Amino acid sequence: MIRKILIIGMLVLPLFSAFGKNKLKGQGGTWNFEKWEWVPIPPSLAKSLRPLKLKGIDLNIDYWGPAYRRWNKHGVAGHMVEGEEAYKGKSVFVNNPDLENKVTVQMGLHGVFSGILKPGTTYSYKVALKGQGTFILRAWVQGVEPVTGNTTWLGFPDLIKVSLTDTWTVATGTLKIPDFKNKDYQPKEYIGCAILVEPGSAVYFDELNIVPKKSNTSMN
Repeated sequence: MIRKILIIGMLVLPLFSAFGKNKLKGQGGTWNFEKWEWVPIPPSLAKSLRPLKLKGIDLNIDYWGPAYRRWNKHGVAGHMVEGEEAYKGKSVFVNNPDLENKVTVQMGLHGVFSGILKPGTTYSYKVALKGQGTFILRAWVQGVEPVTGNTTWLGFPDLIKVSLTDTWTVATGTLKIPDFKNKDYQPKEYIGCAILVEPGSAVYFDELNIVPKKSNTSMN
């Protein structure tokens, strides 16, 4: 059976585009999820989400009447939680109880996590997590043929994969795009990622930091 993917963020791709203007590609990033705001629901977004709502799928969006809550002007990405539920200040919650249709939620590939990694570079990461299931950060590695410019997918490696518990824990480690042996296609200069939430999972996350690894790099 082919696993379906529900993409959060591509539904509102223009809302994500502003973020890319202010970040350096290949340098990872820091996301603390503290800034949220209520804004009117655009007609295009309402049209895209309505069929999902009718199917009973958790839209992973906080909405109230004609408005929805988005994170820091960068688009739609999960429910906001705070207080005792949160790790620090405000955190993100993504619920995916859809065991029947086996829909995997994907968020950030063409938005906040677009082009954040560079092949050949090792990164340190830190992320606060709790919930049920597994937290996954997966890379979409595209290759390009130098002469023709043709592209192909080289692979989709999981760079961070952490089993969750009921209490907040901080996961740390290093990640790197694997070397793909392909004589015709070379990985693109910058690689995008996405957070995946699999069927039956309920994932809370916060304080996601991904930075190039250096001898004096601090993740505090």
